[in-house]
Amino acid sequence: MAKRIEGPYDFSRYGFTTYADGATWELAAGEDFTVQPGSLVAAARRWAAAEGLDVETKIKEETPKAPAVVAIRFRKPQRLHAVDRSAS
Repeated sequence: MAKRIEGPYDFSRYGFTTYADGATWELAAGEDFTVQPGSLVAAARRWAAAEGLDVETKIKEETPKAPAVVAIRFRKPQRLHAVDRSAS
């Protein structure tokens, strides 16, 4: 039987909170994630948008000697500041 839950629910299989410290992280296929690299990137983008963060990603394709790797970095959005041109 279905049950109702209270509060927000994380529909993403991957919780990116651990990686949202501003550092660049490399996640290895088969060790850190089990989906296609592009699916992990899409999930990271959705999570970042929901958290009000920017995310940069890069996929290093699988080779015969190494699994695919997804590099990710979450950052606070850069704010543009107005330029005061009245002083010129």
